Amino acid sequence: MTSSPSANTSAQKSGINRMTEGPVGPSLIRLSIPMIFGLVSILLINLVDTFYISLIGVRELVAISFTFPVTFTLMSFSFGIGIGASAVISRAIGEGDHHRVQRLTTDSLLLVALIILCVAGISFISLRSIFTLMGATDESFPLIEEYMIPWLMGVVFVVIPIVGNSAIRATGDTKTPSLIMVIAAV
Repeated sequence: MTSSPSANTSAQKSGINRMTEGPVGPSLIRLSIPMIFGLVSILLINLVDTFYISLIGVRELVAISFTFPVTFTLMSFSFGIGIGASAVISRAIGEGDHHRVQRLTTDSLLLVALIILCVAGISFISLRSIFTLMGATDESFPLIEEYMIPWLMGVVFVVIPIVGNSAIRATGDTKTPSLIMVIAAV
């Protein structure tokens, strides 16, 4: 069964009206609360990891703390692309251009994958130089390398869902991305 173009347009407009009409406060709360739970679950992963690594030893904790600025920098690329994607996708949704929404979503996922693969490759090649500049010692480098090499090999599988979640949030759905983040954290 197919729906008429006018039915699609009115359904889209009613979704847009929910986002653009009425008081800002309730909409802001409705959109923010699920994301807070999702972000807290992701932060808990890092806290739990840090706790268990501290039980292994101080050297291991020092090594993992060197990796944070590098991993955060790489993740920032995906956050930036996700924010940009969310902005242009939500505009295309507001214009009712379904084909453009699909194209922008695909393009943003491909863009983040390409950028991260390039940056991860450069990071892999210059791993020792990066961490030496940060002050890592020869003693801690094997532990840093033991963490960073698998992380760099798998980072593309981390950043694609981040941008995908941003695309979902662009539709006004914050519950699904939050649920995805909570499930990923578990």
